[in-house]
Amino acid sequence: QNFRWFSTSLVIYLVDRIYAHYAVYQMVKVRSTSFTLDSSILVLTLQRPANFKFRCGQHAYLRVPAIDCFWHPFSISSAPSGGELRFIIEVQGPGSWTRQLLEFCKNLHDGHDGVRASDKSITQPVFRVDVMGPFGTSVADNTPYHKILAVGTGTGIVPMMSLMNAHGDRLRQLNFEAFLNVKRYLTDVHKGIRGIIQILQVRCRLKMLRKHGENCAYMHKVRQQMRRQQVGALLDVGLFLLILSELWLLCATVSWPNLRNGLVMSSSMADVLRFSTLIAICLYCLAYSLCSISTLSKQSKGKLHYLAALEIIAVGTMVTTWGLWTASDTAWRLPDTYVQILRAVLSFWRLFGLWRCTPKERLARDVRESQMINNAAHSKFELLWITPSADLLAGFLPQLELIHLTMRDTFGTSTERFHELFGLTIHCTESNPDKNAHLQRLLKGSPLRRHVFLKRPDLEATIIKMMGNEIRDIAASAQSSTRVGPSLVTFCGSPEIARICRHAVLVANML
Repeated sequence: QNFRWFSTSLVIYLVDRIYAHYAVYQMVKVRSTSFTLDSSILVLTLQRPANFKFRCGQHAYLRVPAIDCFWHPFSISSAPSGGELRFIIEVQGPGSWTRQLLEFCKNLHDGHDGVRASDKSITQPVFRVDVMGPFGTSVADNTPYHKILAVGTGTGIVPMMSLMNAHGDRLRQLNFEAFLNVKRYLTDVHKGIRGIIQILQVRCRLKMLRKHGENCAYMHKVRQQMRRQQVGALLDVGLFLLILSELWLLCATVSWPNLRNGLVMSSSMADVLRFSTLIAICLYCLAYSLCSISTLSKQSKGKLHYLAALEIIAVGTMVTTWGLWTASDTAWRLPDTYVQILRAVLSFWRLFGLWRCTPKERLARDVRESQMINNAAHSKFELLWITPSADLLAGFLPQLELIHLTMRDTFGTSTERFHELFGLTIHCTESNPDKNAHLQRLLKGSPLRRHVFLKRPDLEATIIKMMGNEIRDIAASAQSSTRVGPSLVTFCGSPEIARICRHAVLVANML
């Protein structure tokens, strides 16, 4: 009896341990390490192991056998398409593991290989580490976004640097002049009378909004759209609960008729299965008809898509078999093997259909079906970093300078052309004036001196401005047969930053 209760959790634990065992890459070679002269930041560059596949924003666990036998998680800052793993580590106080790693790297060489003007020391140690991973979720999917705004706070800049490096790698695969020609065509707001009319419409709406405030017809439409979005969110929550209910029904359908120790399923349990299956079929038909069948029909220009026809056959099979099983006396209490298999197959089919109705799958399906520019849609990447520590900014400054110079050398030295592809803004909210003065001295000879601001940013205004530019690009592409891809706001930081970003995105979407 105890084994029945603990078998599920035991299996989950064993699967997790087996995956962790096979996800360990031992004795990974360290290509180089670098650290600032004030020993606040350590950059560890490893040779990427074979079959180590990760996405932007994921992290890995590191273990240095020469220090201890414990694992320590760190975000990956390198691009997924590169041949190395780069970890930017903030060194903590005395006695911490990061401080021990820094001292270990310093002891492996007799002197520095060189000191850069950016206050950085470079070493080439010879040692190996163990890597386990990758783990975690990505900060962005494979959707071809038209604009990407990456917001990082504190050390949350590390996964965003990985996303920025990946964005640069994608653009390097394009013909740069052809890419700029496509982008200029998309952003030219003077192409076509229809685009100009749409821009005038937006300006007129904003003017009426300022004049009449919340009582104007435009705000009435905005409130209606917000209510529709709220209803849609509630329906998505109900869809999630429906998926959980279907999983329970699948487990009950398989397990209840197979009770051991001479027990037979009671008539009440059979009634629960019978009516639960009927309710699941009805709710499934309602959810799938609202989310999928109409979409599939539109995809075929009014003709019934083959998936929709197959779905109608499956629903007909569910209703027919349910009626036949209900007419039988023993089909629910004592089902045979074939009946059990058919019930499981139909339940899996319902789970597959409900999963296709989830918001993530709907978005992915819309992106695949749309005619968007796959690579050229990545037309602008903006990185916004907010840090409360001037010392942390000074430590990350050399890596940001290296990325900035690499992008400039790859995509041209013209400042205007470079900012058509990349944007970098850093806000430091340090309250210590001495540290701010030291940071300003470091920025005097830095190419990022015009990108650093010693004030708190207005996140909501930044996101709304990006959405306004998106409306302009959509209006400019009115004469084109392609559609401009969606914009993405991704962040890595505190819950307060998450709340601000979420509210700003909701306001921007109302435009």
